[in-house]
Amino acid sequence: MSINFLPLTFATKSTLLAESSPLGFLVDFYNCLVDFYNCLVGFYKGLVDFHNGLVDFYNGLVDFYNCVADFYNCLVDFYNCLVGFYNCLVDFYSCLVGFYNCVADFYNCVADFYNCLAGFYSCLVGFYNCVADFFCV
Repeated sequence: MSINFLPLTFATKSTLLAESSPLGFLVDFYNCLVDFYNCLVGFYKGLVDFHNGLVDFYNGLVDFYNCVADFYNCLVDFYNCLVGFYNCLVDFYSCLVGFYNCVADFYNCVADFYNCLAGFYSCLVGFYNCVADFFCV
């Protein structure tokens, strides 16, 4: 927001007229009013500059807040990334446990098959012994 004030100029620089005539007094009074007006214009411009400084300061605070918010969001994203990595590790561990269980089940199946073959072999040996005893008698 900007208002352009036209600076007023003094009617004359001399105050000798004020001592000699009413017109001189009016000239001096006018000069005083012009001076007061110019002071008010300067004061207003100072207020406008101060206002602009406050606006710049506020914008700086907003930028700082946005920077802090971006940093916080970055930290949240990093935390979520770490949580995702941890979940990945948990899933990988679960996969390893499942693979171990699968290998253990396969080993147990092989052991059961071996025990079954051993039992079948024992049955064959028993049958052979029965047949041998039958023919040897």
